[in-house]
Amino acid sequence: MVHQIKYKRMWLMPFLLILLVSNASGFSLSSGIAIGKIVPLEGLIVVRRKTQGITVKPPAMKIYRGDEVLTNENGKARILLTGGNEVFVGPSSTLLLNKSFQDRYKYTYNLNLKGKLRAKVQRVRGRRFRVKTSTAVIDVKGTDFIVDSLSQSTQVATFKGLVQLTSLKTKKKVDIAPGRMSSVTKVGTVLKPKKVELIIVKNLENTGKTGIKELDTVMKPPPPLDPSIKFDIETEPLPVPLPEQEQKPAPKVVAKAEPQVIAAAEQEPEPEEPVSAWAYAEEYRMRNRFGFGFGAEAGMYSGSLLFAEFNLTPRSQLHIHISNASRESGAYSNAIDEGGLQRELSVVTYRRFMADSGFYLGGGYGTAYFKQEFDDGYGNFEVKGYGSFFVIGLGAQTYGNAYNTTFYVNVGTQVLFNVGFNDEPGTGTLSGDDYDEFTRQAKEEGGTVMLAFGWFF
Repeated sequence: MVHQIKYKRMWLMPFLLILLVSNASGFSLSSGIAIGKIVPLEGLIVVRRKTQGITVKPPAMKIYRGDEVLTNENGKARILLTGGNEVFVGPSSTLLLNKSFQDRYKYTYNLNLKGKLRAKVQRVRGRRFRVKTSTAVIDVKGTDFIVDSLSQSTQVATFKGLVQLTSLKTKKKVDIAPGRMSSVTKVGTVLKPKKVELIIVKNLENTGKTGIKELDTVMKPPPPLDPSIKFDIETEPLPVPLPEQEQKPAPKVVAKAEPQVIAAAEQEPEPEEPVSAWAYAEEYRMRNRFGFGFGAEAGMYSGSLLFAEFNLTPRSQLHIHISNASRESGAYSNAIDEGGLQRELSVVTYRRFMADSGFYLGGGYGTAYFKQEFDDGYGNFEVKGYGSFFVIGLGAQTYGNAYNTTFYVNVGTQVLFNVGFNDEPGTGTLSGDDYDEFTRQAKEEGGTVMLAFGWFF
């Protein structure tokens, strides 16, 4: 016997209100946008979608934005995301997957984790990847790392690339370089990075090599993908998704791939700009803003230099340097040059970096003190003067990270343009022609090449 239940439309209002509040509170509600496929490796894997619990069965199952992946105490899963990103989920873990769009090809993956995962993230301009736990946020642009939040703290180990770990409670940050690990405690303390430990890869040994000798003694490649797995998902959604009740089915783009080229089929069809060799330059410049260092210059003048810097923004920098250099002088008619023309130069330069690279163009102002020693046959004496210059600089900085500081090597050139010169009364007597030669050389415009090494703190 079939019973028909009559209802009034007003009865639907509480149910719709609950759905609205759930969405506003951040509960998982699938958007209908496919973002990848999940492959069960071991144990029980369940995908929670809205109010459904779906057991993942071989060879794979499509996953959508807003899905939540759950593994039991023996469960392990491999998630293949659009954009070439890959996530391995460990036992006793819960992972909520979301993806937010700025436009068609710029988006951020946001993963909420309680448990353990290893992520292999592709570096592509305009795309970001973030993992959030109960105590920390992990931000990356392209890297290979592990996050473990099974305890009340969050541990992060980096194998390739660079990871920024931020405490949710204290907002303190630390950058984790390859081969290092750090953690955020339950009270929000961010610990100093240390050498990566073998225990961090426990239960994730079958996720592939890390490139770190101490870990790779136990690491194994992941099981091969079943050839029947087809990556036939919508590669990208509409630029601005409509509310769920207003969405219309979008045409599917099916990537037909032979079994042997599944990995290539995971890539999106739109060609991407190649990753710059200076991929993390902006992040490095803003990590530690104050810096100093030393170096050498060669060219018209050769000598040593000291400098200090302050990073104003990710793409701008204030640079101050002092150099002590000399040059070979020309022939003098009535006096003998002793040691060449000496120059002490002080320069303040504003540098502007190109995009997110380490290449810069700068301009500024400098003053110089000139001194030259002569022998006129009756003894030694000095001739002195002061000059002022406009400065144009061009160069590049490449960065690294060690002991919670940022270090870099700078190669550049600067050209000086004279805007003023004043002499200073000296000792002894110099002929008019020789004095004019001294003045000419001091006012002469030209450039030098600089090589410097510095640190930011």
